[in-house]
Amino acid sequence: MSVEHIQQSVNGVIAYLKENPDHALGTSSPITAVVDGGLKCRATGDKGQSVVTDMPPAVGDFRLRGNAFACC
Repeated sequence: MSVEHIQQSVNGVIAYLKENPDHALGTSSPITAVVDGGLKCRATGDKGQSVVTDMPPAVGDFRLRGNAFACC
């Protein structure tokens, strides 16, 4: 996937949400995501639910971890 494709996709989402701001409101509870050390990440919900992920160093570069947290 090219940078241009990602940019066009993001711009499309921005345009859509500007036209439909009520669709930008989330209905889910907030979560907190933290790096527990190395490549181990933990996300915790407001009711104590949690998920832990870990990756071997060979696949867990900075961009991959950044993308994962950007989605949280």
